[in-house]
Amino acid sequence: MVSIGEAEYRTSDLLELKPDLIVASDFMSREQLTHLETLAPVIVVPWDTLPIERLKQIARVLGQQNEAQVWFDRYTRKKQAVQS
Repeated sequence: MVSIGEAEYRTSDLLELKPDLIVASDFMSREQLTHLETLAPVIVVPWDTLPIERLKQIARVLGQQNEAQVWFDRYTRKKQAVQS
């Protein structure tokens, strides 16, 4: 995964990546999202949710729910080990 920026992006940078899918936050304007949709399919993820919820939403779109759960379980174990 490659980030092309936060609040602003350059179309040329995005086109070079030849994206199959663009993950955008819900704070982007309708105009920006409409433009991105001309380059590749776009999913809009609410950014006011917990990171794990964003991960789960993206995983659902990609059909990778099991992989996301495995990652989260491993992360949780590592976090607990560090906190112990």
